[in-house]
Amino acid sequence: MDSRSLSTIPALSVGEMIQVLRRGSFITVADLMLADPSDVMRKCRIPLDQAKKLIDLVCRELRPAGRRLDDPSVELYIFTSGDAALDAALGGGIRAGMIWEVVGESAAGKTQLSLQLSLTVQLPRRLGGLSGSACVLLTSKTLYTNRLLEIIDTHPLLSPAVCGLSDIHAMKTTTIPELIRALAKELPAFCETTASRVNAKPVSLVIIDTLAELFHMDGKTSTTTLSQRSKDLAEISLLLHTLANKYNVAVLVLNEVSDSFEHPPLVDGSHPDDLVYRNQARFFNKADSVPGENHKEAALGLVWANQVNTRIMLSRTERTRYPEDVDTRPTKRRRLDGQSGPMSQRHADSQPVRIRRLTVIFSNIALPTSLDFMVTAEGITVIPDEDMPVSIPSVAQSSASNPPATSYDITTKDTNISDDTLPSSSAPQLPTFEALSSDDAPQPVSEGVDPENGPEPEDDEWEAYWKQADSMEDLYANIDLDTLSSSLPNTQHHS
Repeated sequence: MDSRSLSTIPALSVGEMIQVLRRGSFITVADLMLADPSDVMRKCRIPLDQAKKLIDLVCRELRPAGRRLDDPSVELYIFTSGDAALDAALGGGIRAGMIWEVVGESAAGKTQLSLQLSLTVQLPRRLGGLSGSACVLLTSKTLYTNRLLEIIDTHPLLSPAVCGLSDIHAMKTTTIPELIRALAKELPAFCETTASRVNAKPVSLVIIDTLAELFHMDGKTSTTTLSQRSKDLAEISLLLHTLANKYNVAVLVLNEVSDSFEHPPLVDGSHPDDLVYRNQARFFNKADSVPGENHKEAALGLVWANQVNTRIMLSRTERTRYPEDVDTRPTKRRRLDGQSGPMSQRHADSQPVRIRRLTVIFSNIALPTSLDFMVTAEGITVIPDEDMPVSIPSVAQSSASNPPATSYDITTKDTNISDDTLPSSSAPQLPTFEALSSDDAPQPVSEGVDPENGPEPEDDEWEAYWKQADSMEDLYANIDLDTLSSSLPNTQHHS
């Protein structure tokens, strides 16, 4: 928050406004902005309407001048996501000066998208990048350097000559105070340092992976804890918007989802035409482009939703497709012999990949839209909107008969971002961002692992069993409960 003195605000120099505020111990801008008007009224001994006018006066004095996006003198900083169709859905690409949020369930592709963007932002402007670097704030995970190296090696736009691990800087922030301190002190200092360094790529992308991890509550939820969470979210969002505007960076925040349930009609006497929160939330909290997509909604509630410029939801589907059937961009390597033959021949040595769904729920630069995509060795690949043969896996299929078509594992713990190399919260000095290095990066590993979070949940044996059991309507119909209970020892019958 702004720590400048209120005496530096020209509008407050008229009359005795400064003296009135000092009487209530309001010395800095932060003191006044974080106070409730009723507190200002009580401490300064002034009417409530006058307290509100003082706060509004400071807000008008400090607000930045507005600018139109269609003004030719305003330079827009936009970099590609690595896929032309995805760029079109996002309003031309990832635009700096905004907070982008990507929400989704586990293994929906959130981390994959963030890894890809941390590389494409390094591209020169002639290739659609910003010639910048990325800073990643990790709340619980490690950075998957082996997956980054594979995307560099296979994506047609990327190569070691234009991007690399040395321009991706990481730091662990495992608590809310650590994150706030990093956003308020370390990250601004690092942005200024890299901007002033010769031949260094300035920070153009900040990634938080994953924000909701810091707000998991182990204890009982109460009014006090919810109020504190709202204050923390408001402070974090203010720091993020300040970074985005001051240093012209794009902020990408990964978020989790929670289950969403259908509620019965209101019975509390409310008017049926009243638009309550649960009815409004479907416009900004969830997607509904395919069946089942509306069963999940973004976490962190309304306070955080009001701070986001663009909300993107990723979800998993039950559909699969062969990567050879999707040819939307040039590849670095020739297709193997026989790839151009009949479909049965092309698919002989490959396995289908799960289709995922991307939905732009709301955005101030793009229209709401939805599209299908796959996570391949090259990264995020959007599937053209046309009728193509797809494979629908059955519940009885297991991981042994239908393994994912991926040849990499990003869940390995053998990465060069460890607890020893990352800053410690107990260290007396301020932590600094650590640049990655490819010298000791892990080698590609075995097949059969999901691109983001290891083996896919659908391959779980218990889940497959219960799905099959739910489809058997007569599973319990032929069980004689009386005979079964009488055969159990120490069974007591109650009338």
